[in-house]
Amino acid sequence: MFSHALHKPVREIFVRRIARLSFVLLLLNGCKKDDVTIIQEPLRLQITSLFAINGNGSVTLGWTPVINGNASELVLYRGTSIDFQPSANNYYATLRTSDTMFIDNAVTNGAFYCYRIVPVGIRSGGVRQSGLMTNVAIGRPFDYSTITDIQYTQHIQAIFNSSCAVHGCHVGEDDVGADKRSALRKTLHGGQFSLKSWNDLFEGSKDGAVIIPFKALKSDLVAHINSDTLVAPTAEPHMPLPGFNLPMAQVQTLMRWVDMGAPNDEGAIAYTYSPQGKIVSVNALEDLLSVVDVSRDLLIRYVDVGSSADTNLAFGSPHHVKVDANGRYFYATLIIARELWKFSTRTYEFLGKATIPSQPGRAAQPADLAFSVTGDTAFVTDFNSSPGRVAMVDTRSMQTIGVITLLGPLPPTLPHGAMLSVDRSRLFTTNSGTGNLSMIRLSDMSQSIITLDTSGVSFTTLTSPYLCDMTPDGRYLFVTDYKVGAQNIYVVDFQRDSTKAWKAVNIGGRSVHVAITPDGRYAYVCNFSDNSVEVIDIMNFSVTTIPDVGSQPHGVIFTPDGSKAYVTTENLSNPNPPHHPTAGGKGISFVVVIDVATKTITKRIEVGAWGQGLTFVP
Repeated sequence: MFSHALHKPVREIFVRRIARLSFVLLLLNGCKKDDVTIIQEPLRLQITSLFAINGNGSVTLGWTPVINGNASELVLYRGTSIDFQPSANNYYATLRTSDTMFIDNAVTNGAFYCYRIVPVGIRSGGVRQSGLMTNVAIGRPFDYSTITDIQYTQHIQAIFNSSCAVHGCHVGEDDVGADKRSALRKTLHGGQFSLKSWNDLFEGSKDGAVIIPFKALKSDLVAHINSDTLVAPTAEPHMPLPGFNLPMAQVQTLMRWVDMGAPNDEGAIAYTYSPQGKIVSVNALEDLLSVVDVSRDLLIRYVDVGSSADTNLAFGSPHHVKVDANGRYFYATLIIARELWKFSTRTYEFLGKATIPSQPGRAAQPADLAFSVTGDTAFVTDFNSSPGRVAMVDTRSMQTIGVITLLGPLPPTLPHGAMLSVDRSRLFTTNSGTGNLSMIRLSDMSQSIITLDTSGVSFTTLTSPYLCDMTPDGRYLFVTDYKVGAQNIYVVDFQRDSTKAWKAVNIGGRSVHVAITPDGRYAYVCNFSDNSVEVIDIMNFSVTTIPDVGSQPHGVIFTPDGSKAYVTTENLSNPNPPHHPTAGGKGISFVVVIDVATKTITKRIEVGAWGQGLTFVP
């Protein structure tokens, strides 16, 4: 049986060569192409992928079903080198064609085993035909529960080499040469990526990063190989294949490695440098900040805040994040924890926090913030204050050094947004409870009211101003209206009247964030009601819609060169699901990338749940 199966391919090669020679001779004898009938050889039986799962004292083999015909049996061979060829000397077992799994218990932990399968079929006339032999599956049984010092190549890449980076799967290159791409390559995400090396792993897929350093519970690869939602989220399709589970000791070892930063053998951590800067955004439902690399539009980190940073802390609910004028630190407001947190823009290290003081009977809700010229003072709005208040925090000591109480004919209430004028001389707050803005001159702390009522009424409940942004020349201030049923965004023209809105621009829904392009030409407005971004041309105040941005767009920011806009979506209740079904997590939101020149969406980046504020970090 073995002699017949092994010599048949040799005979077929000889027959093919004779057929080619005969065809050439016919042409040399003057025959036309139409005179020749070319009989194509039947496709060879094939198993596209063979993989191994290395257990403690066992190797489990799994494979894809036979294609290109019906096999009569599967012949398994076991060798000791990756270039071994099937022979009678390394025959191991004959398997049924319905089998897709084989467990080898005749193994020793730490030893090296190589496996191949050859499908065998019956051709017409009862002639046996050997199919194409599979790739080599690498078996190296090991007790992963005994590992204390995780080494990438020895422990992590070994898992990938046996169970993932095999022919037809995550190999990046096919078996015939490093210069060719595998047409059979499969992926977890529908986009191609390789697990053959540490560098390949961190290239990610078309759907984003596969591993997030320091955050195993938010890494897609972990979800796809995990089988227990009590350990981590799970995702479909399950890998290596449905019905095949990696030993939980391997899953937990991989998770430990990711939570260490997923270093290579030299200790290097991926994504430590972002030459074009980063976008840091809030994921309020998970007490996380997500970090996107601008050059690759790739999720590269999660930063813990509140209860994620310390399980002894209560849920903090981060709301807004801002970078200071010097670009050295970024700060996050925790609206439920009543705190302001400070981080390094380079290392993401937590550097301190300040507690925002509450009014009697009204727990403070720090919402938005702005910085003094030097960056030494942060002005933090209290969204639950009445009369409205702004806390002043010394960012060097992270201590509250004062409180500004908002003044007016009727005291402003519920201040949410905060921003400084272009010349850094005035602080604006959007007072949601009284439908107006406060303008504070920092030179003497004098205050005045800007109403959104274009007729000049200082107080109105018809609007609920949320956030604002100013054109680079300091002329226009755009103010969003988050009131249910709102349709407009308001424009204050300081060359006309600094006490009231000059124009209401209809955008057809509730507006949340607004951002002005760096060149001052356009205002991008998040239309929460319509799941769109409205682009206002400041030359004539016409409106263009970018539709289908995602569920409940919230925040928007530009890169300094103005080439890209980044928009967060809240996506509460997950109307826009993840690219693969996931169980055991809290859901997702998105950071959506828009090409400003064409006003088109170029990428949707999945991040943690309930996206809100965001900032650009150099």
